[in-house]
Amino acid sequence: TRPTLVAAYDETQRNRKLTVVTVVEPPFVEMKIQPTSVHFTGFCMDLLDKLAGLLNIEFEVYNESEYGKLVDGQWTGAVGAVAYKRADMAVSGMIVTSSREQVVDFSHSYKDYKVAILIRRNTPVGILSFRFLEPLEMKVWLYIGMCTAVVGFTLFLITRFSPYAKVTHAGDTRSDYEKFTLFLITRFSPYAKVTHAGDTRSDYE
Repeated sequence: TRPTLVAAYDETQRNRKLTVVTVVEPPFVEMKIQPTSVHFTGFCMDLLDKLAGLLNIEFEVYNESEYGKLVDGQWTGAVGAVAYKRADMAVSGMIVTSSREQVVDFSHSYKDYKVAILIRRNTPVGILSFRFLEPLEMKVWLYIGMCTAVVGFTLFLITRFSPYAKVTHAGDTRSDYEKFTLFLITRFSPYAKVTHAGDTRSDYE
């Protein structure tokens, strides 16, 4: 991102007091409220003081709450103040956007800065056989194990007591009652949870 100046200044502004709008955003602009006045400091204000000396101009600064955006066809904030001539220029850590460039002129970028995220460096560790368990807490794995056992046992009971389980279907040599043992159904339950399908092996045949 590249903060810039937004200006409507030309040679006719010499020896005239300019109205400058800014937006408080440390360290570019900071506002210090005193009993009788409001004082602006920061990098942008130092730059503005330097420009005032070079161009022989005076200025007064006031604060807007935002840089500016287009709302119902009207610009708000500092961009709106310059675009609608409520201010002669804006000095702040403003970023150039294509939409803002359509209504105001930007100076060359005077500072580059980037936003970064800091994370802790990984500590080298050896190979852990149970690292696949780390994404979930231990109690979650316990709940999954309990649900697997309960579902498997419930299916086993349904098979034991269902009259339809003892029917031998065409082409089968064994009924579901004979094929679905407690071990087989208990194994079927986790397969169904992981793959969203039953066991694809031919153990049931």
